[in-house]
Amino acid sequence: MQVLLCPTGALDFGEMSGKPVVRVSGFVDKGMRPGIEIIPLRKSRPRSPVVQAQAADESGLFKRLLSTGPTKTGLKQEWPLIIFTILASLLFGFFAASVFKPIGVDPVAFLATGIIGMGLSAIHLGKKFRAWRAIVNVKTSWLSREIGACFLFLILCGLSVSVVHAESMRVAAMIAGLVMLISIDMVYSVAEGKPMPGLHSASVLVTGILFFSAFSQMMSLFVLVSGWKFILYGFEFVQASERSLPRTVLSILRIVAGFIVPLLLFGGPSGRTAAGVLLIVAELANRAEFYADLKILTPLRQVEKDLVRELG
Repeated sequence: MQVLLCPTGALDFGEMSGKPVVRVSGFVDKGMRPGIEIIPLRKSRPRSPVVQAQAADESGLFKRLLSTGPTKTGLKQEWPLIIFTILASLLFGFFAASVFKPIGVDPVAFLATGIIGMGLSAIHLGKKFRAWRAIVNVKTSWLSREIGACFLFLILCGLSVSVVHAESMRVAAMIAGLVMLISIDMVYSVAEGKPMPGLHSASVLVTGILFFSAFSQMMSLFVLVSGWKFILYGFEFVQASERSLPRTVLSILRIVAGFIVPLLLFGGPSGRTAAGVLLIVAELANRAEFYADLKILTPLRQVEKDLVRELG
């Protein structure tokens, strides 16, 4: 309707096949096609004294960008996602362990914990009452797949422990949980352009497997996954750009609680509860560090990135 009502004919629609894609500063390229086609001017305008003034303004903006530094995702806004992702890993690890070990699962407590986690994940949204629309793009969006897999995981878990006591149902629920964890990791992998899940110490998938090995008491798997997380965290610790005192304390807490103490306490049944608590604290600290370092490419940051490239 807006195209039809455009009085100057500046807006139009039609087939875009065969036309070159024009890169425009400030537009984040997410690989979605078709998109917006920017038609360049037919004739280049002559340079004027105004251009020098604009160049001076751009130079000043460039200096301000260098002085302010990159904007990061704040923990103040992302704390609900920290809790949600840890709960997702915990629920998966606990339920997957019940498939291999005789562990009792309370369906009411299990489902309540999952619902609370999903409710917390919606707190950081600007328009919370429209959160349900995030599930409609399952074919193209990892966020939609995350939400759908989370619902499916909780439903299958509830059915398998209360109604349908079949091994196939429990295995299906465990597979849905794996898809949920992979989708959570892929949301951030796509947003940041980072590697696939499992190549970050705070990976929700790796954390879920770690909790599974702890609940099922598979010490060999626990040591293997902990070692993998330790190697990844070592690289991330060395490459971290921020080394403030709170961040250093958080890192020490993560290393001691996550890697040293659990290995010492898992030797006997009396220390398993304490080791589990320390393990959860360590993973919360690790996930907090992940969100503290998280940089999502927004249109504003794309403009800053383009200006730094063009003016630098």
